[in-house]
Amino acid sequence: MDSEQETQAPVAAEGSKPSDDGESSTDNAQDYDGLTVAELKTKLKESGLPVSGKKSELIERLVASNQKVEDQESSSKQEDKIKFEDIENLSRSELRGVRKKYHILAEELRVKRDELNLKSQTHAMDRNAP
Repeated sequence: MDSEQETQAPVAAEGSKPSDDGESSTDNAQDYDGLTVAELKTKLKESGLPVSGKKSELIERLVASNQKVEDQESSSKQEDKIKFEDIENLSRSELRGVRKKYHILAEELRVKRDELNLKSQTHAMDRNAP
């Protein structure tokens, strides 16, 4: 049993990677390598991207698209954040606007949460049905 653990330990150490934004595109590429060309083309169609080219080109296109989406999401998150120091400089009406924006975002998240909970419950009921 010790010999099994010794042979498995280096594999686990090599496979574990620190979470680094620079490596996310290579992780995505590795995820796509296991897919067939037809599956890659389906993902490209869903994203509204061109489906022509070799498998490596399809993967590059998907990785680039994912990176672009991630960049847009992170930049929008940066724009939405308000620093504590900046709050002192806002007027009451501006503070109300900020609060209203956060209430709207919170409600959107609650709706998404409820949808996912319902989907999860439905899946559990289907799974447990005889």
